[in-house]
Amino acid sequence: MTRPPLARPRAPSPDAAAHHRAHALSSPASASASVSHISGAVDAQALAHAYALYASNDLEGAARAFAAICRALPDHTAAYKAFGYVLCQLGDYEQAIAPLMVAISREYGNPEPLYFAAICMQRTGDAQTAREMATDALDMARCAHDNTDLRARLTRLLDAL
Repeated sequence: MTRPPLARPRAPSPDAAAHHRAHALSSPASASASVSHISGAVDAQALAHAYALYASNDLEGAARAFAAICRALPDHTAAYKAFGYVLCQLGDYEQAIAPLMVAISREYGNPEPLYFAAICMQRTGDAQTAREMATDALDMARCAHDNTDLRARLTRLLDAL
């Protein structure tokens, strides 16, 4: 399987960033803004590090880095997707399913994590669930007109099931 590119997550909205840092101490506005800014920089550094590990083909290191991000930022959907993709590429299909399912539930309508979950299900021996997931992902990909490559990959997967 060729290594798919891992899309860098978009910058979180101010509301999402505030939600990620809900554990921060309530203090005067200037101190709170300072803590939030520092946490945001650390989050961005951790993500950049995880993607750099992935880009350098250190998949084990990338998996550890994305797992740490998922623990530290449980609302960060892109980290769950990336973690699942990396685990899938490492061949750890059983472990990849959980983070992929988190991503699927949070971004329902995005066919890519569903495609990877279908591959994982196929590789763990659950062809029926893999077929259902791949069919759903193909329907989603058809609705998103810019997913020609993904539609082709899904069609090949369905043919193999």
